[in-house]
Amino acid sequence: MDLHIAASLVPLLGWAVHGGILTHRLASARRDPLTGLHTRAGWTARAEHLIRRHPAAAVLLVDLDHFKTLNDTHGHGAGDAALIATADRLRTWCGHKHRRSPGRG
Repeated sequence: MDLHIAASLVPLLGWAVHGGILTHRLASARRDPLTGLHTRAGWTARAEHLIRRHPAAAVLLVDLDHFKTLNDTHGHGAGDAALIATADRLRTWCGHKHRRSPGRG
């Protein structure tokens, strides 16, 4: 391979790798690491996109009643378990296959 061609390909490869890393980080930032569901920003962007494409679409917002009390009384582990169970039920209900990550650590 010509040295000039190889020298010009190295920066292109670097930019391609960099672009892939940024894309992955952006996608990760739009999902909650505990539940695997979209964050508020990720959900808003997704909902706006879907509504533009399908004006008759419905948006469902879920609020867990007494979540703060559960978290304060029984600890963050119980709160996390409630969030995971709720996310799993919502995923089952809507048939979405996205899997959550193993947890926050």
